[in-house]
Amino acid sequence: MNVAGSAAMYHAMTELGYAEGSSFTGPIKLSPPPAGTTVLSLGAGVAGMVAAMELRDAGYQVRVLEYNARPT
Repeated sequence: MNVAGSAAMYHAMTELGYAEGSSFTGPIKLSPPPAGTTVLSLGAGVAGMVAAMELRDAGYQVRVLEYNARPT
């Protein structure tokens, strides 16, 4: 993990106005999926798994792909 690189990137994004806080306060409301829709989530990190969970809860068929093997 490159912590210094991520800190530099966050600082740059903040200075450019791309990393501002969100005023969103409500729950996620996704429309029902069209018939036969499958969503592919690339990465089984926290963000990928939360996105997969939210999409699944909205009725989407979700597949998660992870490149790195995780210890069991």
